[in-house]
Amino acid sequence: MRNPMSDPSAAPVLLEFPAPGVALLRLNRPQATNALSLELQALLSRYFTELAENPEVRCILLTGGDKVFAAGGDINSMAGVGPIDIYQRHTERVWAPIQHCPKPVIAA
Repeated sequence: MRNPMSDPSAAPVLLEFPAPGVALLRLNRPQATNALSLELQALLSRYFTELAENPEVRCILLTGGDKVFAAGGDINSMAGVGPIDIYQRHTERVWAPIQHCPKPVIAA
């Protein structure tokens, strides 16, 4: 996974704190209409885990771009991959921190 700190504007997910207690996660793959690449999914999972444990964060906003929230799964990352490979990616682990987040999450 690319280090978002090396070039924050190139990160597939941007983390901002627009107001006290509010974390804003912005999908940042406009060239791919915010398709959910493996890297983007892993970063979302990491951020949700960290924000869920942060006592200063009371609410999480998740947003996409100006024209589209997200295109869905990144088809390019699935090309040439069989069903066993997809299963072995254990995507349920990626989505669990979002599904079980104890804080209010607003997707807009």
